[in-house]
Amino acid sequence: MTEVKEMTVSQEIIALLEQALAVSDAPAEAPPAPYNDPIRREQDEYDYDPPGYDPDADWEDDDHYPEELAEDNIDVADVAGQVDTVTAPVEPPAQPMIAAVLQENLKKALDVVVPYIPSYPPLPILANVLLETSDGCRLAISATDLETSITHWIGSKVELDGAITIDAKTLKELNSSLSRERVDFRVDSKTQTLHVRCGVQTAELRGIDADEYPVIKIVDEPFDFQIESEALLRMLNGVLNCVATEQNRPILTGVYFRWENDMLTLAGADGYRLGVERLTVAEKTAETRDAVIPGQALKKLMRVLRQRKDQEVGIRFPNDQTNSMAFVVPNILVQSQCLEGRFPDFASIIPRSCQTQVVLYAADTLIALKRAKIFAKDNGNSAYVSVVPARNPGEPAEVTIGARSPERGETKALLDATATGDRVEWSFNNKYMLEAIDHYRKEAERIVIDTNGPENPAVIRPEHQPVPSISETGSLTVIMPMSK
Repeated sequence: MTEVKEMTVSQEIIALLEQALAVSDAPAEAPPAPYNDPIRREQDEYDYDPPGYDPDADWEDDDHYPEELAEDNIDVADVAGQVDTVTAPVEPPAQPMIAAVLQENLKKALDVVVPYIPSYPPLPILANVLLETSDGCRLAISATDLETSITHWIGSKVELDGAITIDAKTLKELNSSLSRERVDFRVDSKTQTLHVRCGVQTAELRGIDADEYPVIKIVDEPFDFQIESEALLRMLNGVLNCVATEQNRPILTGVYFRWENDMLTLAGADGYRLGVERLTVAEKTAETRDAVIPGQALKKLMRVLRQRKDQEVGIRFPNDQTNSMAFVVPNILVQSQCLEGRFPDFASIIPRSCQTQVVLYAADTLIALKRAKIFAKDNGNSAYVSVVPARNPGEPAEVTIGARSPERGETKALLDATATGDRVEWSFNNKYMLEAIDHYRKEAERIVIDTNGPENPAVIRPEHQPVPSISETGSLTVIMPMSK
């Protein structure tokens, strides 16, 4: 039994040796040559030909290899690194923002910034606000409509600087629903997602890369002068009502700013009325500076100033560095592009003398004008003032404000007033007169109307205003007459 078993093992060994000899006698298969196959080379998107490599040369010919690869001491890691550097797509380094703010501070900032978002954004990203950390301790919230921009800085605990743009309406609504606690922001720059946490409340907001947001150029220059916010508000109130709303004369859709010596002058006109405000400022300028700012931009600025009435606002006129007008209040910068063109010479429109002068109580006049509005709206807002000066000293004048409507009838109101000069009945736009007197009643108890007859413009001003030409600080409104 032992010999039979040994014979079987020997036969198996012989069979394996014969099989191995048969395989060794077979012709060798050609080694794969992927780089000599043009089809495979096109399909291989990671293919890399070293410098000096000839694909048509013999694969085993060492003379066709570049010298740096033919060296014996070549480092494979160096070659692999070289290939990866050339072929691998380069991704921008992730810069996630990590910051924390107080919910109430964020709410105040968004209340100021969000109104600068255009109602119909020309670009989708303009519906977003830009969130950007700076200096390691501040969060800048910005918005723009390509003509006007605002940047509001609030205190923040910043762990990592970064930026992202988020839909303004969504962020404001979300923040309003959060509790008055600390709000943590973390930005995932790969997915452009803003992770928000406030206590146990969390949210994820989809955003757009901050690099796609229009550049808001912040010129690091001091402002030209400062005035009180409340004073600038009063001046803007006196001229913005006179700004044109139609675009047939674009220059009239803005407010004219002029800084001459130590006098700041604002003017607005629409072809039917003119509003002028003048104020003395602390600083003087060697040369006259002027600019025309869009009325819509200034209306947005007034929202900011109303929240900062007790603070001063710095004003910087356009210069060689920028064509924008800048308004600076603590932690807020508002910039507006200037309108191109020359503003009309409004000084020539203001009458230098008058034939009839009327002094009225502002409160009584407002009541009469509001009553006249009921009838004037059917007649193109046309109303009238009839002035009969006193015949003898000590006698009262007869001053009547009224309006007529072909359908509704007529209203008249006899006012307590004084009048000098000629008798006159002057027709005017009731809306324009109402806005002018409503503005001046905050400055004076009585207002003055100067006119040179029914065919000429009239000047409306506070009683304390010394002359209609306002050669010094003061304000006035010029209203063109209407046909009867």
